[in-house]
Amino acid sequence: MKKTKFNLLLFTAAIALSACNKDDVALTTDGDTTFLPKEMVTINFSTKAPAFSNGLLTRAGEKFPTNLFRVLAFRHNGTDYMYLDDVNFQSISYDETNRQFNGTAQLPVGVYKFIPSYGLPKTSDANVTLTDLSGKPALSNSLTATHIGTLPAIYLRENANISSDTLGTHTGTQNVVTATIKRAISRVDVLFVRATKETDGTYKEIEGDDVFGKHSVASIVLDLEGVTPSVRLMDGGVVAGPTMPTSFTVVNQVISDGSNTTGSTIGESTGEIPYDFDNVGVKDIMKGGHYAYGPYVFPFSSTTTTTNLTLTVTSGKEAGNHVYERSIDIENVPLSRNKVTMVKLYVLRGDFFNTEVAFEIGVKEAWEGSHIVDGEAS
Repeated sequence: MKKTKFNLLLFTAAIALSACNKDDVALTTDGDTTFLPKEMVTINFSTKAPAFSNGLLTRAGEKFPTNLFRVLAFRHNGTDYMYLDDVNFQSISYDETNRQFNGTAQLPVGVYKFIPSYGLPKTSDANVTLTDLSGKPALSNSLTATHIGTLPAIYLRENANISSDTLGTHTGTQNVVTATIKRAISRVDVLFVRATKETDGTYKEIEGDDVFGKHSVASIVLDLEGVTPSVRLMDGGVVAGPTMPTSFTVVNQVISDGSNTTGSTIGESTGEIPYDFDNVGVKDIMKGGHYAYGPYVFPFSSTTTTTNLTLTVTSGKEAGNHVYERSIDIENVPLSRNKVTMVKLYVLRGDFFNTEVAFEIGVKEAWEGSHIVDGEAS
């Protein structure tokens, strides 16, 4: 069966050279100051973005605008590749028919290496701390992004072996700069659904009343232990070092009361069409079920490394201002790059807040590949 991947952004920049009368362009120096030559090269680029399968996708109200696409340019100074500037993509436009970004930019002629990305802030903010580029640092593994708040959907290269691109040093030639970037993050989602336990120990989803009964939900909090705080800008690789605990509230990203009467289809492909995990709808959830888009986090460096999750659901105020709260501890939760870890909570009887509820905990990585971690609590 033909497989089509929708998880990559392909960056392709075609370089149209401006006129240049020299075969070799040298830098000139005055003391510690290095001057760029005056010749400029015009970049005509086309960035294929199949991950944006419906144009500029919206995930639970989160938009993916073109201005979050960013390319860092590093220019060779004779010794190292030094940060020059971001490629100016102010003229960028999106071609929905061909699913690609188009535009132009200019850079001084020279030898470059580029770091394409999506979702990185221009400077450090309340959610992500970036290596300071104002001092024009050299390209290296020390350039990082660190998670300190609500992590956005960040896309980076996967390979640190970045080829150099010579722009504008030979008249009449045309260079093509290519790179592939993919999500540098993992995501943890939660499915609440009714089920029966079969004689062989498996679980079968069933339609029914709302899994939360007559209770409203005020908040769903995910507390994760030992999350990776930093990745490299060059390739999205995990930076070795201490991990950190994190807590996320996801109540504003809950899809309520599914409409499917045969079973939830989240994470399942239909024919040759991969499942669009960024656009889960009520039709994808068994009737009575709920689905919560969870937080983005940086993954572990090893696919065998796991963490522990505490899931806490709090109801709205009931009659007499009573509030129900239920916490569930879930072990062995994997966090892998470009994968959604889906935690399945099967409500076997009663409702979620009822003390007689039993759960089967399943973890499924659904952006790429899958595996299940099973357990039951009552």
